[in-house]
Amino acid sequence: MVRAHFISVLYSALLCALFLVIPLSEVEASPKGGAGASNQIGVANLGSNSDSTVEPKTAQQGDPSGSFERIVETGPSWTGEVRATTRLYRDTKGIEHSTWEPNPRVDLSVEATNEQAELKVKFRWDPTWQIQSSDTLFQRMIDEAYVRGFLGSTVLEAGYMKVVWGKGDDVHVLDVLNATDYYDFVNNDYLDRRVSQWMLRVVHPLGEMHSLELVWEPVTIPDRIPLEGPWKPYAISALEGKLQALPGFQQPVTASQLLANGKLIQDELSTLADGTYGIRFTGSSHGFDYGILYAYTYNRQPKVDLSHVTPADPKIYLTYDRMHCLGIEGATAWKGFNFRWEGGYFLTEDTKGTDPQVRNPSVGYVAGFDRDLWTDGPNLNLQVQGILPLYTDKIDQNPLDVEYRSDGKYTSHILAGRLSDSILENKVKVKLSTAYGIEHRDLRIVPELTYEPFDDFQINIRWVQYLGDRDTTFGQYKDSSFLELGVSYRF
Repeated sequence: MVRAHFISVLYSALLCALFLVIPLSEVEASPKGGAGASNQIGVANLGSNSDSTVEPKTAQQGDPSGSFERIVETGPSWTGEVRATTRLYRDTKGIEHSTWEPNPRVDLSVEATNEQAELKVKFRWDPTWQIQSSDTLFQRMIDEAYVRGFLGSTVLEAGYMKVVWGKGDDVHVLDVLNATDYYDFVNNDYLDRRVSQWMLRVVHPLGEMHSLELVWEPVTIPDRIPLEGPWKPYAISALEGKLQALPGFQQPVTASQLLANGKLIQDELSTLADGTYGIRFTGSSHGFDYGILYAYTYNRQPKVDLSHVTPADPKIYLTYDRMHCLGIEGATAWKGFNFRWEGGYFLTEDTKGTDPQVRNPSVGYVAGFDRDLWTDGPNLNLQVQGILPLYTDKIDQNPLDVEYRSDGKYTSHILAGRLSDSILENKVKVKLSTAYGIEHRDLRIVPELTYEPFDDFQINIRWVQYLGDRDTTFGQYKDSSFLELGVSYRF
């Protein structure tokens, strides 16, 4: 508590100090910068479908100079996309037992701008509303909603936003400011599965090629974890199996039933003491983009606390670990290669690895590149993500530790690859994406074909295959592999 209070006071002081140097009387347009240049080295479409000339598709990353491109005043403008897709989920008993499920989605965005401010609201509808609890309905309907004000050369943003930290291409370890929605696992584009978070963000330029960014989230939103359906994690099923053997639980035990009966209690992280604070310095020099950052936040993945389970009043708590994140990031281009990397140290309250109820400190990294194999040829993107917990010997000695694994494999390395190309005057796009878990030998592979007969209209087909053991990242969904067919129209 003392540490949290100290962090809050320190961060408030930093915000006040920054506002003292903002030239509030200055109203002339800030200079145009290479918006997002440091983050657009080989970056693929992240699926945000959000911004036009104001910012890149990784809109909230910001650029090294801290400036944002300004446009003339416009009234409200509407854009959007309608996707009509359906999925065939293969049944292991035979094709005749497989099921078709519609998977439509509607996005609708409205924007308005003038010389001093901008407004953006993005609405979304998709079928996951039918299986999520009512308290997440607003988060699902409002994908983003924020205002941006230009205070001289300083940019102030407030509202529900998605802010991406780290130089990885859809693969990150430093992107700690937004939760992840796992109701469709990782089958959507990266930004589509991020949950918007209410936050206050200030970006202040330090010269032409550097900027300082401050972020404050009053509360911290946990990851969205489905308790039923095809993307229910194996860990939930394993917990249900463990509770079957304990007295006091109504049989059969299901996580959704426990939640409805008040037996499964989740820490909502809803008080001001549960806020997230972040500071990030970015810059560019001699063709190299770099950044250093710090965040005081939570590990948004829940852990299970069974210490309150008694036959008379069995209750299970889902809790979250406070953590400090210290990170560095970089990107550069050399001889046709676009290199990117990020690395971080994640310090929890279990600094020595001796508390079985708190996750151990860890380090994580992402390193990779992309390049065209030849002129106007296919693009190859390769990245590796590594997560390495510290003091794993102490985890292995205690089967009650929240991170304990019977196989003793605590590190995680995922090799992600993507090979893509466009043919027939860019009307046909082919892509093969893979992700391989090195320690546990689990695999996700996605061949995809997109045909665009005319502008803004697409026909898409893809197969998503999961392979591996049940207790692995991808293998837990091997019975949820699917074929997806769809059409979409942007307007």
